[in-house]
Amino acid sequence: MFGGSACQEGAEQPRIKMAAPRIDDRRATGILLDDRSIAGVTGLFWFGLLLLACYWPVLFNMADQWQTDDNAAHGFFAPFVAGYMVWEKRADLARFRSGAPVAGFLICALGMIQAFLGTLGAELFIARSAFLVSLAGVVIYFLGLQAIRALGVPLLVLAFMVPI
Repeated sequence: MFGGSACQEGAEQPRIKMAAPRIDDRRATGILLDDRSIAGVTGLFWFGLLLLACYWPVLFNMADQWQTDDNAAHGFFAPFVAGYMVWEKRADLARFRSGAPVAGFLICALGMIQAFLGTLGAELFIARSAFLVSLAGVVIYFLGLQAIRALGVPLLVLAFMVPI
């Protein structure tokens, strides 16, 4: 139709085969998608949702204070700054393959007890800082104690979101 087109009816088109990315290519980009990584990310997602559900009243009251108190308004930005810092370290975090479940669970339990006692005693700072203790426990549970050293600065930045 258009002067001898290479595509004729019934002619088989050549297929281009693309090689699957090698594991070295995925390590260079910081993306590891083996079964263990997917299970870890899924577990971290569900554990994070559970942590948010448990601390929802505390976080809601803290956000309310951020909104009403001009001296605490910087609390809205702390999670975004810490999240950016963690995103920048994502390649380093991919190295940590083994967590410390017992230590992480104990630290999470300590954070829950701290939140309970802070709420019972109407001490807002103790109840609010318990979220950070439990968050550190989740990191230790999934990534191990080495990850706390790598994520020390983002966790300290999150401490600025807790109003005194």
